[in-house]
Amino acid sequence: MSRRPRLKQISRYIWLFSIPALILISSAFHPLKPFVRQAMIGILFIWFQVSLMSRKFSY
Repeated sequence: MSRRPRLKQISRYIWLFSIPALILISSAFHPLKPFVRQAMIGILFIWFQVSLMSRKFSY
């Protein structure tokens, strides 16, 4: 029983670290046009919002 919340916590930490990492990786690829990078950040933001919503419903 105690294993389940721990998994959720780990996934939350993975989320917190993966978003900045993805933004850094996307900004590292300078051949990408600025609007492409902005679109990637926007997609990540929407993805984060959706994950927060689904997390609220899962509780």
